[in-house]
Amino acid sequence: MPAPSIEDFLDRYPEFAAFDERQIILVLAEAVQEVGESWIVYDRTAATLALTAHRLYSEQSTISSMGGTSAVSGGATSGPITRETVGPLSVQYNKGNTTGSGTVGMSSAAIDLESSPYGVRFLELIRRSFPAVAVV
Repeated sequence: MPAPSIEDFLDRYPEFAAFDERQIILVLAEAVQEVGESWIVYDRTAATLALTAHRLYSEQSTISSMGGTSAVSGGATSGPITRETVGPLSVQYNKGNTTGSGTVGMSSAAIDLESSPYGVRFLELIRRSFPAVAVV
């Protein structure tokens, strides 16, 4: 299955049309690397596009909270941006973010993904490809 293109991304998420094309391409390329062969084939494109949208949304929300202008409306966050890797998932998140669910046992990366509708969709897809293991 070929990697999704910027056209695929903008068809699915037209609200990002005002973003710089180069930025979208870079973030999309990162997402393609993270959503790899171990995912359910049917979910790879949707997961890649959702992760790209989440990252662009998060970056823009951070810029907006620092006094810049936002191309996509959304909640503001504060604090430093940090990269964290959890299993097959690597995400950038805001350590100062208090909009997450605060669920005990949930990684801060997963909490950050809950900060946007795109991240929530990505979490749905990752749970389908990598279901929780029940220990008996």
